[in-house]
Amino acid sequence: MSRTAFCSLSLLLLLSTQSVSATGSASGACPTCSAVKSSMICDYHVGKLHNRSYQPSCLDYARYVDIDGAHAKAAWYYLLGNRPDMALRAARKALGEGQSYAAEYAWFALVIEGKAEETAKLMKHHLPTIRAIGKGFTRDLDLMKTLYPKVGFRNISHET
Repeated sequence: MSRTAFCSLSLLLLLSTQSVSATGSASGACPTCSAVKSSMICDYHVGKLHNRSYQPSCLDYARYVDIDGAHAKAAWYYLLGNRPDMALRAARKALGEGQSYAAEYAWFALVIEGKAEETAKLMKHHLPTIRAIGKGFTRDLDLMKTLYPKVGFRNISHET
């Protein structure tokens, strides 16, 4: 068997095993597989298609990565899952761990929750970090405007 054929067969076996695990098997479900599946569902349906009916998948993934210690990532998925309170808690943990890019998620959560004074303090301290995110911030802001239409994101731009 050639190396290419062996690699192709190995990849096929790996993918077929993962798809069985992700849907659950007779031997039990794979927590990591379920988390990855939740992430993919959330990213596609909520993040790309803006379909809020899939927000529970975002929360499932947020909880998984939060427990695992990836607090900045958890903050983002809590925002996608319509839990800005949990996003703020996770973002603050991430900021405390030196993950300054989590300031963006904390800022979104504070704006959503209407905490103007805390938002101003955060902006004063982390504005250079948020501005440095650049196009990523603009993309994330556009998504927040779509997911939270009643929040005052409409008048905010990347230059804010």
